[in-house]
Amino acid sequence: MDYAAGEFSRSMHGSEAIASGSPPCIDRYWKIVARLNDLIREFPTAPLYTSDLASRIGTSPRTLQTAVQAVFGVSLHRYVRLTRLWSAHCRLQSGCRSVKAAALENGFWHMGDFSRLYKRTFGETPSVTLERTRRAQSAWAALTSRNPLLESNADPAISLPDTTA
Repeated sequence: MDYAAGEFSRSMHGSEAIASGSPPCIDRYWKIVARLNDLIREFPTAPLYTSDLASRIGTSPRTLQTAVQAVFGVSLHRYVRLTRLWSAHCRLQSGCRSVKAAALENGFWHMGDFSRLYKRTFGETPSVTLERTRRAQSAWAALTSRNPLLESNADPAISLPDTTA
């Protein structure tokens, strides 16, 4: 995984707190970025232009770019691309029907570019991620079909014996 993707992932999961003594505008930047995230989710396949995003958020293009740089340490374009790549990655890990479907659902129209960016970001091709997910799902299905305790709708009356005695 490349450095920016790792930073993005950590930031998205909140493992890095804002350092105390941050400039007062950082709260405003977080609000701008939160609205940007809403727009990226709202329009997952649409081309997103800086001026259009800034207009919808109610700020200037420069302020939007500065906010993303201040909060995540990457450019606006890179942040949007990483957000969409992360979404495609999650779709592939949830067993999406195809790499193409995951790419198109997240605004990637050129499969070669998508695959190259994905591999650079996650260290493997999207088809490898999808295949690993399918193998894991098949293994889980086989395991749960033979063991009623592992089924998601297992009978609550069946329980493991108490081995603490």
